[in-house]
Amino acid sequence: MLERVNLNETPLINPLALDYLNQDAFLKDFFSYSHELGNYEKLINAKSNFPVERRNLLVDELLNQYANAGIELKENSLVKKHILDLGNENTFTVTTGHQLVLFGGPLFTTYKILSTLKLAAELNKAYSKKRIIPIFWLASEDHDYEEIKNTYVNGETLVWNTIHDAEPVGNLVLNGFENLIAELEQILPNSAQKTKHLKIIRDSYQDGFSLSKATLRYFHQVFQDWGLVIIEPSNELFKAEIKSLMISDIIEQNSFKAQLVSDRILSDKYSLQIGAREVNFFYFTDSGKRILIKKTQKGFNLADSSQSFTQNEIEELIEKHPERFSPNVNLRPLYQETLLPNLAYIGGPAEVAYWLQLKSIFDTNKLAFPAVVLRMMHLFLPPGLENRMNRFGLNAKDALLKTNDLSAKYFDTIGESSIENQINLILNTWQELYELSSKVNDELQASILAEKLKDKAELKALNKEYKAKRLSKHNERLQKLMKVRAEIYPTGILQERIETLIWYECLMDKSLVEELYQNLDVFEPELLMS
Repeated sequence: MLERVNLNETPLINPLALDYLNQDAFLKDFFSYSHELGNYEKLINAKSNFPVERRNLLVDELLNQYANAGIELKENSLVKKHILDLGNENTFTVTTGHQLVLFGGPLFTTYKILSTLKLAAELNKAYSKKRIIPIFWLASEDHDYEEIKNTYVNGETLVWNTIHDAEPVGNLVLNGFENLIAELEQILPNSAQKTKHLKIIRDSYQDGFSLSKATLRYFHQVFQDWGLVIIEPSNELFKAEIKSLMISDIIEQNSFKAQLVSDRILSDKYSLQIGAREVNFFYFTDSGKRILIKKTQKGFNLADSSQSFTQNEIEELIEKHPERFSPNVNLRPLYQETLLPNLAYIGGPAEVAYWLQLKSIFDTNKLAFPAVVLRMMHLFLPPGLENRMNRFGLNAKDALLKTNDLSAKYFDTIGESSIENQINLILNTWQELYELSSKVNDELQASILAEKLKDKAELKALNKEYKAKRLSKHNERLQKLMKVRAEIYPTGILQERIETLIWYECLMDKSLVEELYQNLDVFEPELLMS
């Protein structure tokens, strides 16, 4: 049975993203148009002057990328039709993206893509004279191998061990990958879905392929019938389109100046996802390493390196070799929005938050800011979880709580709540007495202060003792409760951030993407539990 949970009732969304979803007036200057169906006509108008030359470039290079990945797009292929449609002035995109992952990555990667597909479909219905194409942006230039080397499947962590040295992970070449696939095969339960997934994986992740090529092939095979277009942004001709952005950011530090202003306002109320940097580009060295560019008094250098450049040298490199420059997380959205006739970006809670930090940079660079859309959020409930939570006087939704909050709610249900409120009442009474005594004489006030401090110390000790004895009394049941919670927080991480679609499809022996897609309301952010 499907349950829909208001995200305000969960701890899953950071305060900045949650306030954005609730359209808090404080954030009105940090986006252009909220994610409402009626606003997309304005977003289409904002992108209506997208350059024809860039459209043609997109078509040519996307066809080249698919061909270079060994993918033959048949004439009746929906993906090919979508790519060719990008050449038309009435065609626009909605986009999601993610760093490269193994075997489709955690569930939320699938949720991002499904949200993008659904939004494209809804916009095509509403704006029938336009064509809206779903795009998946491969963040292939990230160089954090440690973040992408693992995949987790039902309690087992599979690790891809390979030689690496700060190069873009998309350039890493697969070797010995069949051994990793064999490990996966041992874990997955036998089913028709297992056979299907292993075939896709073996076709995609072949020794000698780059990780970028393998990832493109994998997602294409899973989502080609939906018409998902996958773009590899590590491209010389694509990079040439953002030369002016490189100059503005690296030479003039305009992005840094703009973000500082936004961050100063936002940080008064929120913890921020990303920090402002003087320079938001990395540089590819001759050896292929991706190293951050830093501003110095004399010019620029590469972090943790003796290699340096004058301003003239940087400008010359940008003009002749734009492919050597790679935007960081702060500037990647601007690269994307320069390259695509894009209306919306679909991301997770953290992405929603940091996109809002970047509105001022878009304004500085005179770029239209897209709608920012929270992706689908979904939880597969383990069988019997509701019943197991009921035994503690709780429900399935309570299992989402942080451990301390879950413990507190459990104690509330059994009538052994925290005594901190009562302690605060006592201390507040002492404070009132202290303030009243100031009207009598100093000696009385000093006496009351001494009693207050003594009482405060004793109450603090009493509270500590209360917590310890309460914990001791209920320790066994609390451990059992936390074990139930762990069913949706494997290794302490929420299910969608660690488990894979492959596992659940093999476990249930059915394709789940259509069911997830149908359940998704892209204009109503919520948590789905099924």
